[in-house]
Amino acid sequence: MALRLRLTPFSFEQGGQGKPVWSPDGKAVAFAARQRATDPPQVYVRYLDSPVATPITHLTDGATPIDWTSTGRIVFLSSQEPAGLWSVSPVGGEPEPLLAMAKGMDAYSASVSRDGTAVAWLHQGDDGMFGVWISSPPGSAPKPYEPAPFASRDLHNGPKLEFSPDGKQILLLRNANAGEEAWLMPYPANAAKPPHHILQGLPAFAGTPSFSWMPDNRHVVVSTTTGAAAPWQLYVADTVAGDFAVFSSGTTSQASPAVSPDGTKLVFEESADDYDIVSVDLTTAAVTPLIATQRSEMMPAWASSQPALVYETDRSGEPEIWLHKPGQADRPLVTARDFPPDTTQWFMGPTLSPDATRVIYTRIERNGPARLWMSGVAGARHRSWS
Repeated sequence: MALRLRLTPFSFEQGGQGKPVWSPDGKAVAFAARQRATDPPQVYVRYLDSPVATPITHLTDGATPIDWTSTGRIVFLSSQEPAGLWSVSPVGGEPEPLLAMAKGMDAYSASVSRDGTAVAWLHQGDDGMFGVWISSPPGSAPKPYEPAPFASRDLHNGPKLEFSPDGKQILLLRNANAGEEAWLMPYPANAAKPPHHILQGLPAFAGTPSFSWMPDNRHVVVSTTTGAAAPWQLYVADTVAGDFAVFSSGTTSQASPAVSPDGTKLVFEESADDYDIVSVDLTTAAVTPLIATQRSEMMPAWASSQPALVYETDRSGEPEIWLHKPGQADRPLVTARDFPPDTTQWFMGPTLSPDATRVIYTRIERNGPARLWMSGVAGARHRSWS
């Protein structure tokens, strides 16, 4: 099957957050945004033929849309009492409570079927296990989805789940302390066709991927990353065959994809980090750039008795620790290549010895612990301290 998606230029004037959702007719998008950093996010609607977006909620506790149902209601998450899911008309008006639920993971993992007849979300039961719970119709007593081979006592990062467009499947992406996993489950639950683990080769190294279903109820557009410092990119994945391929790539992160109902358009968040190291004159408060590139430089630390500084950077693509000395070219001191392949996730908190001959830092392993390490600035062997 040939899949084609057309990227549509679509800018938000406000600072957006969360995954955008499409109207059933594909003519508008709802998203969360705020005018100022101190404002709570509100639900905005923008029609594709309009240059501006219109706020449709004005809640003290804010609102973040999660679905736009075929009944014409936008379902959103809010901490306003009763905390949980609410619905509102796309032209505004008084929001109505839909389903009360606990704040935190319960609410942020919720998905509503396109016809608005069911809500699914992750919830920790009395037995301590995290599983998928269903309320159908919304507001009725929730019941656990069973069988649940994906249930676990641990959950990490930001788990995602979403009904397929036809409402006959639920895709769950979650990390139960063994890396990111994708589980496909039929809906309603069917013991003869239990949920199964899919997309086992999809890269996911720095958090739970976000995704959006294609209208064929088989393919999904997934945002994920191949490394801790690598930008998030878009893939098209086949939930049946398990195949996946890069759809769009670049130097900026592309996250929170949302495919239009007819599968011809896609909106997503694009972002880029660019942290620089600056020097501040303590007598005049003047700020002067010290290390500034189009990539990120962070966590600087001077040696106490030498004009030398170490810092963490992703200028080569992956996290590395570099050395800076006035009058000399900056150079890497510690990189992932100094350790077994595919075992390093991050370097943090580098600190130089007073004479600038050694550097101590934290190395976080993929699927492993964080340990203190010490390396020689002149290239001596790396040694673990913990």
